[in-house]
Order: sequence, then structure tokens, then C-alpha cells
Amino acid sequence: MSPAEVMSLLIVFHQSNCRHFKSFHTQYVPHILAFPKRLSYQRVVELAQTLTIPLSAYLHNPRVNSRGLAGCDSIPLRV
Repeated sequence: MSPAEVMSLLIVFHQSNCRHFKSFHTQYVPHILAFPKRLSYQRVVELAQTLTIPLSAYLHNPRVNSRGLAGCDSIPLRV
């Protein structure tokens, strides 16, 4: 998973009704979200710790629409 996909996963978790990330990752993600290379719960938690600053920079960006996931896309672009 790319860092953008992990950030998208964290944003969807915070907007969901799940109380615990582990249950969200094991029950909701495999059935609803289509990530082709899904990482284990432990690896996602490790990556989430390194993405705290980029995620908070994205969420505090004034250009982000406050009504949803405006501009949040997890599709990697080949350059």
C-alpha cells in the first residue's frame, strides 16, 4: 500500500462508526474497500505513525473541502 492509501484508510476509519481500528481493519476493509495489496494490521499501525505529519498537513490545508474527502485519492500516478 502506498502512503496515500494508508492515509485514505485512516480518514475512512475516522468517518466510520467503528470504535476500534483493529476491528475496522479486519472486518470492514476486506469486504468494503478494494485495496489490491492490503497490509497486515500491525504494518498499517507502523506506517500510520510515520504519516502523522503529512496527514495532519492535508487535513489542515485550507483548500480541503470541509464536507468530505475532497481531493483525497489513493490511486498512484505513474510519472
